[in-house]
Amino acid sequence: MFRSIRLKLTVFVILLLIFTTLAFSIVTVKIENKTILNEIIKRAETSSKSAAAVAAYSLVSGDSLGMDHIIFKGKSSNNDVEYMAIVDKKMRILAHSDIKKRGEVLKEAEGPTLKNDGDGTVVREIPFSKGKIFEIYTPILFKGKSLGSVLVGVNKSVLLNAQSFARKRMFWVCASILLVAMIGVIGISILITRSIQELASGVEDLEQGKWGRSLRVYSRDELGKLTESFNKMSRTIMDQQEEVSKYTRQLQTLSENAPFGMVMIDKDGTFKYINPKFRELLGYDLNDIPNGKTWFRKAYPDPTYRHHVISTWIDDLEGFKSGGKRPRTFTVTCKGGTEKIINFIPVQLETGENLMACEDITELKRAEEEKAVLHEQLRQSQKVEAIGRLAGGIAHDFNNFLTVIKGYSELSRIGLKENDTLRGNMEEIQNATERAASLTRQLLAFSRRQVMEMKVLDLNTILKDLDKMLRCVIGEDIELVTVLAEDLGRARADVGQIEQTIMNLAVNAKDAMPSGGKLTIETTNVELDESYARSHVDVKPGHYVMFSVSDTGVGMTPEVRERIFEPFFTTKEKGKGTGLGLSTTYGIVKQTEGHIWVYSVQGKGTTFKIYLPRVNEPLEDIRKEVLKEELPRGNETILIVEDEEEVRKLTAKILERQGYRILETFNGDDALLACERHKSPIHLMLADIIMPGMSGSELAKLLKPLYPEIKILYMSGYTDNAIVRHGVLEKGVNYIQKPFTMEGLARKVREVLDKDSDKHP
Repeated sequence: MFRSIRLKLTVFVILLLIFTTLAFSIVTVKIENKTILNEIIKRAETSSKSAAAVAAYSLVSGDSLGMDHIIFKGKSSNNDVEYMAIVDKKMRILAHSDIKKRGEVLKEAEGPTLKNDGDGTVVREIPFSKGKIFEIYTPILFKGKSLGSVLVGVNKSVLLNAQSFARKRMFWVCASILLVAMIGVIGISILITRSIQELASGVEDLEQGKWGRSLRVYSRDELGKLTESFNKMSRTIMDQQEEVSKYTRQLQTLSENAPFGMVMIDKDGTFKYINPKFRELLGYDLNDIPNGKTWFRKAYPDPTYRHHVISTWIDDLEGFKSGGKRPRTFTVTCKGGTEKIINFIPVQLETGENLMACEDITELKRAEEEKAVLHEQLRQSQKVEAIGRLAGGIAHDFNNFLTVIKGYSELSRIGLKENDTLRGNMEEIQNATERAASLTRQLLAFSRRQVMEMKVLDLNTILKDLDKMLRCVIGEDIELVTVLAEDLGRARADVGQIEQTIMNLAVNAKDAMPSGGKLTIETTNVELDESYARSHVDVKPGHYVMFSVSDTGVGMTPEVRERIFEPFFTTKEKGKGTGLGLSTTYGIVKQTEGHIWVYSVQGKGTTFKIYLPRVNEPLEDIRKEVLKEELPRGNETILIVEDEEEVRKLTAKILERQGYRILETFNGDDALLACERHKSPIHLMLADIIMPGMSGSELAKLLKPLYPEIKILYMSGYTDNAIVRHGVLEKGVNYIQKPFTMEGLARKVREVLDKDSDKHP
């Protein structure tokens, strides 16, 4: 009801004063009334007793005049007396203040006795014509005997008037006391409450955030000390608040500029705060996700995954109780529908609220996955590279052996008649060496040691030329579909190698569809960007010409897919494949600086995609030269440099048979000595590339100044960087691959000799 402590205190004290004064007045009035009554009666008794004391002589002597005098004197001496009389024992009036009543006999009046002294004096309250009256009976004694009585009547109105006056007097006294007390109370309350009000005002200021106002100290008492303590507390709070505000601003700045998302969640799961980075990462604000329930529903729309996430959070909340915390990684659906991999770090505060920090690790996870893929690709590449080096080394020596076998079997067959049994045997030897040579070529292709004659070509043209052959290879139960891009770009590659790649992939697809199916060959222009290059260890970003070979066959398991490019690895039955088809394709593509990738699903089929670097150069003629049946001949001088004796002798014999003059040497130093002894011109040097000591290319550099017109032809079953760059012949370099045939050697020598110039030393 009352909000002011001053008013409460004032009202309380005033009411207390009023009640106290009222009680005091009542008690005082009662006491005073009794005192007045006693005083009136006492005065009447005095008059009565005085009259009785002197009336005895008059009564004995019968002196009526004396008794009248006594009555008159007694009544006149006391204004309170209404009447006064002297009566004998029989209550006959002997003298009366009212003379008319002399001689009357009074009847004993009835009324309560107010006082009865031991001397015979009796005070009673009796009825009277004017109301009530107090009557005092005092016996008149003479020598111990009662002669009569003196009656004194005092009107009660005297008492009432006296009491009324006393009450009025008491009222004014109490009113004066109350007024003075109220003024004092109000003054004291002001003195007391102004300090309290000042304190209350200070508390209100604190509540409203108005720190640091010093309160006025009105006294040096307890309230004054309390006010001073409050001022100190206020200044301390202000300093602490400024410090807290400083830290709050710093935390706010930190939160607003944090590189990770932050969410504050209260005890009942309501989201209280979301920082800008969280909105940037996931797109949600407080209106979108006001609480945890809405968050789980929107961020994890899949019910099964949502249940997993919630279960994990429940386990983590249990861990919070023991002070534990650990990051959690979940896939979150953003507001726009995209998915991100988010790392959450929960922290439970002492207040019971939860602070959730979150970081987008999508790119990190993708990078880790790409790193794992690249690591696996690198491992596979290194494994294939190691196998390739081994295979290339074997092929080099093997080609030397095949050259000798193939050459001598050809020479032997020439001298035999058609019906000679030995001729058939020689043909079988030649067929076997041809198959062996094909095997070594595949090994060299895989090891990227095969010499390639690069030309700018159009893949669409090659596929059109191979269409009929492809249909024959795959059979009638497989449908061949070609989808060729009209604006297909050009690529630089070895035509024969690309044809071999297409045929290898077609045969592989045919074997994957034993019950028939569909083979689709497609060409298109593609651009492989930085993102693709990061996930594929051997790819350079740029523009490519792509052709793909897709089948609807049985597909491959991941385990098989990892090994398909390994030489001699095959899933075919024994005797149905060498396991070199795809490894050869792999080597050809890599040597062309291209990229090959495989997509396969078990039961659905497989797609091989070949990417060749796109070039902006004019097309070159890729038509094959029609050879004449007769082997070319000549009479020029040829210097043969070969460290393998059998190969050297065979080569010399074949070329001598074609009319050439031959100088045989077994290494570079021997060749230089032979040139010094030979005074005539040397027209052609036919040298092995790799020899002990001086290589074929180094020897050519020394001979060129001596014989400016000399032509150079290299031969080898294995190449190095001496005449090739990444397996591709340098422009102007002449080369013949071992094992060669007699016809191949004769035609290649004649071709080199007939050239106008030779740019290679």
